[in-house]
Amino acid sequence: MLNKFLSFNGLIFEPTLTPPWRVTFLPFNWMLSAAAVLLVLATALTSWHTVGPDENATVRIFGRYTETKGPGLFFAPPWPVATVLTTPVQEIRRIEIGYRTENPAALGQGGQAQYQQVAAEALMLTGDENLVMLNFAVQYRPADAKAWQFIAREPARLIKDFAQGDMRTVVGRTNLDQVMTTGRQAIESEAKEKLQKHCDAVGIGAKIVAIQLQDIIPPSKEVQDAFRDVNSAKEDKNKIINEAESYRNSVVPTARGNAAEIINKAKGYAAYRTQSALGEVQAFLKVAKEYSQNPDITAKRLILEATQNVLHGGEFVVDAGGGAGLLKFFNISEPADQSAPAKKTPAPGADASK
Repeated sequence: MLNKFLSFNGLIFEPTLTPPWRVTFLPFNWMLSAAAVLLVLATALTSWHTVGPDENATVRIFGRYTETKGPGLFFAPPWPVATVLTTPVQEIRRIEIGYRTENPAALGQGGQAQYQQVAAEALMLTGDENLVMLNFAVQYRPADAKAWQFIAREPARLIKDFAQGDMRTVVGRTNLDQVMTTGRQAIESEAKEKLQKHCDAVGIGAKIVAIQLQDIIPPSKEVQDAFRDVNSAKEDKNKIINEAESYRNSVVPTARGNAAEIINKAKGYAAYRTQSALGEVQAFLKVAKEYSQNPDITAKRLILEATQNVLHGGEFVVDAGGGAGLLKFFNISEPADQSAPAKKTPAPGADASK
């Protein structure tokens, strides 16, 4: 039986098969040498990294990103100096929205999986204001290893949130009939395009492969009836508002026009009265000046003008009756003043010879 199985430079380590066992330890300097050898071996073994054909690896030196390595073998300083993280950039991943697969392993075994509805995610409002339960799946892959690892803490959660918002936007512009029948492909395409734009905007390095609509379930009759009542009430409200606005639009301009017309008439009448008053004042001042210069002539002229204004345009008969009962202001057949003969003016409507 072999009782000596290790010899190293004259120093032995030999346990025996029968007690007492005896162990001869190496000196301290030889222990350090052995530790150094083991450290070198461990460093050599842990400094070489292999990246699979469908993977990319990111290298960080003291926590700072330095480079991305593609498939193959490469050297990097050992931990904790360097940290290497691999990302399967060609792996197609899947996010379920509106439902959850309870036993996905059954699909790979030829069985039938069970699904659980998630109403909070599936319930959506269509463009014609109908409720629908819509389940869909998002397929994506982390195309950029650096962005996928460092831009967002939970990039998959971010993709899910974006996908829900984009799908609700697309469905909200589509009628229920199109959602249920012919519009599925257009909805998938538009939602995928929007989701890819959002992922590119935040730079998480995700490539959206496809969006697949699964089950589209209309809500129950009770929910449909209640929702229809709500829509009917909204339509009635909008109708009443539109009628009120129409009445206001027809009445307010008319009232404003009437008010403007009344104001303009008032302004015109005020201007007319003002100018008339000013004219009368000027005429009175002129007559007063003439009266101060020739009182008798001015007085008689005023009497004649007043008589002419009164008698103008009327039909009348003058019967002197021998002159009895007549009040004579002045004799129109004789000059009012010898120095200034008065103009003979026949009375309107009467013969001058009478």
